[in-house]
Formats: sequence, C-alpha cells, structure tokens
Amino acid sequence: GQMPLAQALEQFAFNARKQVLEWFDQHPDLEQRTRLLAVAVFHRGRYERAMAADKQLQELIKPPLPVNTPLPLPPIFEQTSTAKLKEAGARIERKPERIGADTTIVERVFLENPALQPVIVQYVWDEFVGLRGTLLAWLTDLGKSDDPETREYAAAAIGELAKHDFSAIYANIIEPSASDDNARARILAAV
Repeated sequence: GQMPLAQALEQFAFNARKQVLEWFDQHPDLEQRTRLLAVAVFHRGRYERAMAADKQLQELIKPPLPVNTPLPLPPIFEQTSTAKLKEAGARIERKPERIGADTTIVERVFLENPALQPVIVQYVWDEFVGLRGTLLAWLTDLGKSDDPETREYAAAAIGELAKHDFSAIYANIIEPSASDDNARARILAAV
C-alpha cells in the first residue's frame, strides 16, 4: 500500500531532524558546528563567503582573549578545506562562471543533502536557545552586507526561521531593521 503524502512528509522531516541531531551529537567542536551552520546558510553560495561568515559567527560566540594573551599561531598545514567540508556533509565545486566580461573559476559550497539546509538552521534555533541572540545578530549583519549574494542567503535563513518563530524574528530583526538608518537594513526588513 501507499503512504499518505502528509505521513510521508512527516516521516521525512523526522528523519532529517534525526540526522542533524546525530551529526551535532558526534561533532561537539565549536568550529565544526559553526562551519555546518554557515554551509547551511550559504548552500550553493560562494565558498569564501561561507567561510567568512563562519569565522564571523565564531568570533561572536567565542569569548575575547584577555588583553595580554598572545594569539596562538595559525597552523600552516591543518586539515584541508575539502576534509573539513566533508566532515560537515558538504563539498566545494569549482566551475567557470561569467563575471562581467570575464570568465573565472568560482568555488561554491554545497550540502551533500540539500534537504537538510532548513533543518540545520531550525535545529540550531530550537536546541541552542542561548545562541538565538547571537544567531540573529549574525544573520542581521550578513543581511546588511555590501555583497548582494550574502544578503540574499541571510534573508533566506531569516525567512526560514520566521516560518517557525515569526514573533522573535519580527521583534529582533524586522521591526528594528525597518526603522534603521542603514538602507540595507531597511531592505532586509522588507524582504
């Protein structure tokens, strides 16, 4: 027999959420988790923008080092970008793209399972309540970026969260952005 559509969709949503929950259980490291979230927000977007957003989110979450603490030296040959993304269930695709009059190789980041994109964003919102303010600040910052593609991805993630918690998104992003002096903030509120 056939399963009713509503039941099939419910089962799919449950399985996707279970898969995300298991990934978070197996990856407790902050950098792994922020990378997955950035990749989910920037799925099909430029790799360098996703990694810049990942770094920005980490800086918002990590407490600042005491004033006289020397900065750790960055590892020169750490885990490769490909391995880090594979760990997050993602990959880089390098393809020629037309930019203006030129064609250049562009690196884009993709989740291996695109159906997990909204589930990851929603899971972080639901399960890490203490990070909601940070998440909203991060997405708002991305939504006011100079880069139009970054703004689009931020607006899509904000829209996904609004499906589930519109009152929080309205109170913390839409309403304040609508009256902001920054034109990009007002556009973000409108989108």
